[in-house]
Amino acid sequence: MEKTRFYPPIWTMTPFGFDVVRQWYAHDKKLKEIVLKNTLLHSYRVSELDLNITKLAVIDGKGNEQRILDFPGQNSVKIKGMSSGHFLKSSDVVSWKPGTYSILRVYFDRKNAEFTLSDGSVRAVSSFDYFDFTMENELMLKNDEKTEIKLWFNLAPRQVTSPFTFLKDWVKRKKAQFPRLAGNMG
Repeated sequence: MEKTRFYPPIWTMTPFGFDVVRQWYAHDKKLKEIVLKNTLLHSYRVSELDLNITKLAVIDGKGNEQRILDFPGQNSVKIKGMSSGHFLKSSDVVSWKPGTYSILRVYFDRKNAEFTLSDGSVRAVSSFDYFDFTMENELMLKNDEKTEIKLWFNLAPRQVTSPFTFLKDWVKRKKAQFPRLAGNMG
C-alpha cells in the first residue's frame, strides 16, 4: 500500500485574495469616491498628467479653501483618466471639516510638469500653478467625518493607432504620385 501525502487547504492560495487583510481591517473606514472634471483639460483633449503634486485642497461653495493632503517629496505623479482604470487613493484616513465641497484644487510644481494629449503628443505645463477640478456630485460631509478618498479623473481617452497606419499612408501617397497612363496613348 502506498502512502498518500495530504496537504491541508489552509496553505493554498485563494485567487484574488491578496487584498483580503487590508479589507478586513478597513471595514470600519468609509471610502468616498470622487469623479473630477476640468473643462480646460477636456478642451485640449488631455489624456494623462505627469505632475509634481505639492498639495491637495478642497473648496466649498463659499470659496473657502481647506488643505487635505500635503506631498512632502518631489515625486512625479502620473494621473490617467477613468477610461484607463487608474485612480489616486489616500493611503490613510483624511479628516475633513464638515461642509459641502464642489472643487478639488491640485497644486503642483511647474518643473517637469507635462501632459499627454489623446493623440500621444506631450506638452509642457508652464503657465499654471494649480488645476481646479469640479466634482461630479457635490461632496457633503457631516460632523468630523473621517474618510479615505479615491479620486477618479475624467480625462480624454487615449486614441489607439494601428501600427499599420504609417504603411497605409505611405501606399496612399505613392498612388497619388504616379500619373495615369490610359489617356496618354493616342
